[in-house]
Amino acid sequence: MSDNVFSLKAAVVIPLAQGEVHGALVALLTLAGCIWQSWPVVLALFAGVGVALLSFSLALGDWRRLAGYKAWPVVDTSGAGRVYEQEVQQPANLVRVELSQNGGKQVAFIDLPATHEQLQSLARGLLDGAPLSEAMWTGSGRTFTRAEFAALRAELIRRGLARWNSPGTPARGASLSPAGRAVCKRIVSGG
Repeated sequence: MSDNVFSLKAAVVIPLAQGEVHGALVALLTLAGCIWQSWPVVLALFAGVGVALLSFSLALGDWRRLAGYKAWPVVDTSGAGRVYEQEVQQPANLVRVELSQNGGKQVAFIDLPATHEQLQSLARGLLDGAPLSEAMWTGSGRTFTRAEFAALRAELIRRGLARWNSPGTPARGASLSPAGRAVCKRIVSGG
């Protein structure tokens, strides 16, 4: 999925555009029928608006099903210790985390490519001292596939929740940053 499911474009613009196109097509076809049958032209307007609203509602319903609602952790990484939960919309294969810095003045939303259960297992292990390595977390019977782990680790590093132990030498592994530790603690505590 190239567009973030939580963007304004995915949530409103695309369903609205789909509704407008469907409504316009129906209005044009109805207009042709109205002219041919000598019916009032206003029927074409009503048909077009009705179909546009119905199409928008159906497309919006599809987006809501895709986005689903679940509570995920919200963490203040400024050191003030403020931690709370917020209802956010979330597809099954992503976990949305809100990071608040500078006493809540800076907020960032991070979508982590994993399920909540996978993140709980990872967070628990990392807080217990397990390394953030493919060997530890991937393979038969482990929490992640190689592709899942690589995507998650890349996102953690990109968002500043983890960092390479030796920049430029990925073979030396990665570890959590202080913000990453705060997120893991929140996930383990029931986020």
